[in-house]
This record gives sequence, C-alpha cells and structure tokens, in this order.
Amino acid sequence: STHAAVDNKCSLIISSWTHTPYSYSNEVGSLVKFGLPAVSIQAIHLMIQKKIESSRKNTAIAKNIIDTVNSYCLDNKINSEHRKKIVNIIERKLNFNSKVEYIDIFPDEKDFKFFFLNSFSLNKETTERITKAGYRKTMERFR
Repeated sequence: STHAAVDNKCSLIISSWTHTPYSYSNEVGSLVKFGLPAVSIQAIHLMIQKKIESSRKNTAIAKNIIDTVNSYCLDNKINSEHRKKIVNIIERKLNFNSKVEYIDIFPDEKDFKFFFLNSFSLNKETTERITKAGYRKTMERFR
C-alpha cells in the first residue's frame, strides 16, 4: 500500500513486489496440472494485481481530469488565482497529489519461473534469484 507514503507527504514512492500472476506459457501449460495450491496462489496474485492496477488507473484518471481542467482554464484565460483554487479543490476531492511520482518494480509477466518461487522463503538460492531480478528491474526502470 502506498497510502502511508502519500499520507506522509512523500513526493517519490517506489513500490516493489514479488507477486505477479502466472501468464500462460506453452512450456508450462495450465496451472490446473499443479493443483489447488497453484490455482489458489494465482487467484491471490490476480486480486493483488487488480488492486494495484485499479489504484494506478484511478491516479491516471485523476491526473487527466486535473490536466483537462487546468488546460481549459488556461485556454479561456481564467484568472490564475481562481484556476489554482479550482485545481486544488479537485485534487482534494479526488485525493490526488500531482507532486507525487510512482515507480513500480515488479517481475516480468513473461518470467513464469518467478510465479513458482516462494517469495517468503529464506532459501539462499530463492532469495538470491528474487534479489537479482529486483535489482535488474530497478536498474531497467531507473534508466
């Protein structure tokens, strides 16, 4: 959850997670053959992913609304003070802060092997694989 960072007025929020739903691959096939545990984990990962996507979509919609109103005010030469007040009201009502930037770090959907890793394991090889994948993805995102 990023709300704690937003509530504490952070301007840059880097979120990282290791759970990514399985994306079908011919090499692995259906999760059904792995039984109820794999299907249950997939359902949990899908719910988490949906929550994250919904949050990011709502943020994008709020930004679009604010940008549209701001542009309208500028195009129609509405007093700068009134424009800023209107934008601030909309930001408050939408619980949106235009000064906050989000960077998400998560496994590639195509890396089906990641789905089968236990991200809560303290196994050295598992932890190493997760850490290296996170590092690679971080460097990729920061470029």
